[in-house]
Amino acid sequence: MSQCAKWTLPSAQILLLMLSATSLVTGACGRMDTVADASSVGEAAVSFPEPGDEPVRIPDPVGEAAPVQPINPTPIQPANPVPSNPETSSTALAPNPQNAAMKDFERRVIELTNAERQKRGLSILTVNAHLLNNCRQWSANMASRRSLIHSNMDFGGENIAWNQSSPEEVVTSWMNSPGHRANILRTGFRSIGVSMVSSNGPYWCQQFGW
Repeated sequence: MSQCAKWTLPSAQILLLMLSATSLVTGACGRMDTVADASSVGEAAVSFPEPGDEPVRIPDPVGEAAPVQPINPTPIQPANPVPSNPETSSTALAPNPQNAAMKDFERRVIELTNAERQKRGLSILTVNAHLLNNCRQWSANMASRRSLIHSNMDFGGENIAWNQSSPEEVVTSWMNSPGHRANILRTGFRSIGVSMVSSNGPYWCQQFGW
């Protein structure tokens, strides 16, 4: 500054020199920035923050809500259905409130019997485990004795038959016989059991309960 003070220059020239000096400094800083940028190309990827620098979070723009990510709820898995037991399942014409185990042909005879009652507006009969057991025992008894005879078991009514090959055939046979038909269509009966043993037969037994 002392040297500058000895110069006798007009104020306009002094101002011009000051501006030129400022331009030189700015240019130097710019070149340093340029050199620094060029050198970072080869080393690319590493950033070295100055000590004490903390990352600054850029706030979200005002008025623009961040996008909401959809929530995918876990689908509810249906409970595993309990498989029905074909031996104890009920059908519309063979209701089985006691869950008594039945053979397919036993259930079919009961369904056909109840179908005959339903045609005439009568209530259908429910499966009864005690009567089922009675019929199984008596069918086996008849087969072993080779004799078609009524039992003295506990029942309200009983139909027996021999040598019919299917449920359809035996129910048709009973419906064509006045006494057996009367048992099938009796209004007071509420329960039913039936069975068949094929040896020496088949031997069929059907019992009704109040």
